[in-house]
Formats: sequence, C-alpha cells, structure tokens
Amino acid sequence: MQEVRNFQTNDNQLLIETENALGMRGVLGVAPKTGQNVAVFYKSDFELIFWQVDDMHFYNTACIAKFKIAGLDEVVTMINVHLCHSDPKIRWDEAKFLSQFVDSSKLVLIAGDFNAVSLFDAEPLGWKALPVHFKERHFLPGATVVDRETLAILDRSGFVDVAHQFQKNNENTVPCVGIA
Repeated sequence: MQEVRNFQTNDNQLLIETENALGMRGVLGVAPKTGQNVAVFYKSDFELIFWQVDDMHFYNTACIAKFKIAGLDEVVTMINVHLCHSDPKIRWDEAKFLSQFVDSSKLVLIAGDFNAVSLFDAEPLGWKALPVHFKERHFLPGATVVDRETLAILDRSGFVDVAHQFQKNNENTVPCVGIA
C-alpha cells in the first residue's frame, strides 16, 4: 500500500486499524522526507524473517520484507516502493537500484507506485489534456510520448510485468482517469 500518510502517528494507530480491517499484519516503511509512506501487509501465517526500510536509495521510501511461507521452500521477498513522482531521471536510478533484487532462483515481488507507464501499455488517454505540472513529471524535455524507461530498466533486468503477463494492463490510472 502506498501513500499511507501518518500511519506511524499515535503509536501506529492507523496501521493497527488497517491490520484489523484487513485481518492481516503490516510493516511500515516511513518516508521521513516526503511523508509518502508505504506498507506491506501479509497473512498472519506468513513468518516475517526480515524487514528493512530504505529511504536512502529512494525519493520516498521502500519497504523490503522477507517471509517464510508454509509449503514453499524458498524465502519470498516482497518489496513495496513509491518512486519519485517528479523526475524521470530519479526514477531511473531507483529502478536501477531495484535491479539488484533480480535472481531467477528466488521469489521476489515488487509492487508499488512506480509513477511510470509500462512498456506494454498504449499511450495513456488524456495525457495531452493534463496540466503542465503533470506533464513535466512524466515527459523528458522535448518528448512527445510519456517516459517508459523506468519500467524498461526493470524489464531488462529480468522482472516480469505481472499485469501484462495476465493481460490486465493498459488501464489508465491517476492522473489520467476522467480526463480523456
């Protein structure tokens, strides 16, 4: 879950309320510079064996959690990120850092707000009607199409775009929903 603002306040009250509502446990990745926290929620029968917050390599933050799951021999790594919303070049560096987690012999899931468009998606509807401040975030200077390099870096590293794999990609999200 991304943008879990203030989940760490009042002794983690919002985190605890969300855990109870979902019937799950959660670990929080606090983003001290931006407040755009992330969380990984997991079933109570998953054994959390490692948990790390990384706000050094990310504009916002990343929450990295490793689990032992009954019936699986391999440890499962789950990473939730919120990549930089305002600069494609910063997102590229963040994606390059995430590439270190590629290992075909391991189970790794990266989820989050990539603030980027998949290689496999059509050009989002409504981009041309967006206010300039949104365009500046997702286009390189002089470009006429949205930047896709962030997710291309992950693709070249060996990660699989699950939405594309299951043919669930190409759905507009914020900020394009309702603009086209």
